[in-house]
Amino acid sequence: MLSANLLNNMSKTTDSKIIECIFNIDMICRGMYQSYEDCQFLEIRKDTVLYSDLLRYRYLQICMILDEFELLTRLAKDNEYLKDTLYIVSPITKVLNKYTGIRKARNSIFAHFNRDKKRNFKPWWIALKDSNLPRSPQEIDLLYIWLHLLNAFLVTRYYKDLEAMSILVEPDLHSFTNWARNKENEITINTPFDSLAVEIQNRLNEKGIPDQLILDPTMDRVLNNLEKTRKAVDNSRFV
Repeated sequence: MLSANLLNNMSKTTDSKIIECIFNIDMICRGMYQSYEDCQFLEIRKDTVLYSDLLRYRYLQICMILDEFELLTRLAKDNEYLKDTLYIVSPITKVLNKYTGIRKARNSIFAHFNRDKKRNFKPWWIALKDSNLPRSPQEIDLLYIWLHLLNAFLVTRYYKDLEAMSILVEPDLHSFTNWARNKENEITINTPFDSLAVEIQNRLNEKGIPDQLILDPTMDRVLNNLEKTRKAVDNSRFV
């Protein structure tokens, strides 16, 4: 089985850094395609909170892709093959970069929620006002199409190298997946949360603060559903 050390050693050469960038772009793009398919399959309406959250996460993914392209541009300085590759797809990246609001959205919603660079309070709906973002269904669909074509061209140009890297990372990926699955399937008797109820209640009593919470109706429903799920899982362990 190949070790993670071999993967770390890949970053020592310029060529391997190029493959790592394209590997990351391909991995992000394929994740976007699959979640897009899930949205279609589950018929998630565009007026739902879930769809809005997914769209905002798309902005983060696009920023990650653009970050990888910035690194590729630096690596192309002494690499004619990569330079030609980026020349072909540069019209696509230029269009993506015109949506300047994408990076603003990443910073205002994900990196520093409702904060500016100096950590001052600045709500995202103010920070993003008049920002250039892909908003219409047509723009979003075109974004997916051109991202797909961009990624397909990169993968075609570096197919053999990407195939070799996929083989290299596969054992460690499977190892992590199996480890995570085993952890999820373990019957945990004690958790770090078990003592919280008593500790919080003691602190409320200590400060003389009433044991009352104003719960959002949605949160109330979520808590009830979580409790039902927990009881169902507990009961299934003894069947």
